[in-house]
Amino acid sequence: MGNILLSDKTGGKMKLYVLATKFSQDKEVELDKADLELVRNAVSKTEIYNALVAGQIEVILSEK
Repeated sequence: MGNILLSDKTGGKMKLYVLATKFSQDKEVELDKADLELVRNAVSKTEIYNALVAGQIEVILSEK
């Protein structure tokens, strides 16, 4: 998740860094609606991981 967020080019760099740090330190991360949308956006646009990996993350995020 951290790699996806840090490679995103659409969100604010500091916000993406803070979220990536949270994901790397905690097993569970609580997100407000705006942060959840930012994460969903980054995952949907990622070029780092293929559809198999990104798709699984999108399924998890859609349950939130």
